[in-house]
Amino acid sequence: MRTKRLKILFVSGMSGAGKTQAMRVLEDMNYFCIDNLPASLVIDLVRTVLEDREERAEIERIAIAVDVRGREFLQFFHQTRRMLEMEQIPWSILYLDATDQVLMNRYKETRRRHPLQEDGGMLEALDRERRLLADIREVANRVIDTTHMGVREFGELMQTLYREDEPRMVVAVQSFGFKYGIPLDADMVVDVRFLPNPFYDPALRDQTGLDEPVRRFVLDHPQTRRFLEGYASLLSFLIPAYIREGKRQLVLAVGCTGGQHRSVALAEELTRHIHSEEVRMVVNHRDLDKRNR
Repeated sequence: MRTKRLKILFVSGMSGAGKTQAMRVLEDMNYFCIDNLPASLVIDLVRTVLEDREERAEIERIAIAVDVRGREFLQFFHQTRRMLEMEQIPWSILYLDATDQVLMNRYKETRRRHPLQEDGGMLEALDRERRLLADIREVANRVIDTTHMGVREFGELMQTLYREDEPRMVVAVQSFGFKYGIPLDADMVVDVRFLPNPFYDPALRDQTGLDEPVRRFVLDHPQTRRFLEGYASLLSFLIPAYIREGKRQLVLAVGCTGGQHRSVALAEELTRHIHSEEVRMVVNHRDLDKRNR
């Protein structure tokens, strides 16, 4: 049945406990994230996704942030829950909490005003918020206390709990030609112009690094083999370190003179050298379409 793949996660809890950060992490894990959707629109959203499943196949997990600003949702919460159960749509609630003192400190640091703080003080607003959210906390599938958590630690916990089988990082290997400029989004740039250039071989000049003769010309050179071994070893050390730091995308730019031969062959080969269940490899060749210009 089509509804089996669709899941909805409600993210709720105390203001300042980490809902914004949680939604950012979920978005990085390909959740379709919505902040404070009115309860009356939850049903419309779900039905739209189900009715247009073929066109919206990429939407499999939805995260909806809910807090005291969405008074309507609090009022119709149980009605919304019954609707999802009738539609046989899996749903769960993540509730974030922290001590009053920590919440007050966080608000002071950001100089923001609590959404329920009117004429009274902060403690009064927090007490009122806890009472309003009591029903949601009671039925929450998971409660996380962020009192003693930093941003990084909280992000790692969210990834562990909700990542399922999604890759933690996308590694994009991009070939390019220095004559057209260095890619602006590159995290790391490597210059492979030290390798012999197939351009000077008339039989190879009009081919690219995607063609087997050029590929063999580049990869069979002893310097290329040493480079691949060394660079792949470096990446095997760096990628897990980047993942631990919360990085979700790494762009590796490989450049030669025109972006046709050496960089193309090496970009393709690098994707074969990086093997990890925690990453998804993507390769593209920025300047390959410039060969006939």
